[in-house]
Amino acid sequence: LRRSFGFACGKFAHVELDRSETWRGAEVITGMDVYAHAYRPDRALDGDEESYFWAIAPKRGDVYEVSWLKGKSKSDNKMRLGKWFQRIAAVTGAVDRPGDQLDVGELWVSQWMPVAGNASKFEADWTKVAVFKEGKAVAEGALLERGPVAAVKVVCSESQTKWMALREIWAEEGTPKPRPTAADLPDPTAPARKTTNKRAFK
Repeated sequence: LRRSFGFACGKFAHVELDRSETWRGAEVITGMDVYAHAYRPDRALDGDEESYFWAIAPKRGDVYEVSWLKGKSKSDNKMRLGKWFQRIAAVTGAVDRPGDQLDVGELWVSQWMPVAGNASKFEADWTKVAVFKEGKAVAEGALLERGPVAAVKVVCSESQTKWMALREIWAEEGTPKPRPTAADLPDPTAPARKTTNKRAFK
């Protein structure tokens, strides 16, 4: 899989109840129905190609989200800043259940972007960066380079009767830009600014 998507790093050793270094500290949020604890949501973040998150017949609008956005104070902003990525791949269909794919879905990222009219302030802005084809969604290039990724989500666009095995969300880190920094981010306890500034890839 890593060879297929061009990731240079080796296979992570599987560790029970652990994450790969890429997603350490991130929160997992999903409304999808989980089959059993052995296939819990964080199994898609452990770097193990053979484990997976197994969801029962995802419905339209169901989301699987990995996020660093939450925090209790500005001291959490270093974590909330997220990471700079140059490539992200969400892969469904397990080794033992290759047909359990997400048939119609989208891959979105939330990035810290300058506020319109005030480049010194930043806000988390969601962008659709890829669609699923044959069970995979891959994003890379200019869209990911716009800003650090604070959250990633897989969205089910059409209800399906078959189950979904989300094998892994792979991410390859990119080169950070000078801004934003943790000091540039808003206080997480401040009221969220209303925005309709959601973008979609072309």
